[in-house]
Amino acid sequence: MANTFDTVLDEVESLPLDSQIELLEILQKRVTEQRRTNIVRDVKKANAEYKAGKGVVSTPDDILTVILG
Repeated sequence: MANTFDTVLDEVESLPLDSQIELLEILQKRVTEQRRTNIVRDVKKANAEYKAGKGVVSTPDDILTVILG
């Protein structure tokens, strides 16, 4: 994997600067979309768990009390 990653980096470095910038913008958009997808998945899972009675409603103070003991 590291060898493949290094190869990709070498290939990107060989691109003209404008192409590197364009690639960076594309990757940033894709990462943003993946994060959004993950958030939606997590929210759906949390809602399903809550509806199934597995979740608990907590205030920030409740959470801090649990964390800080």
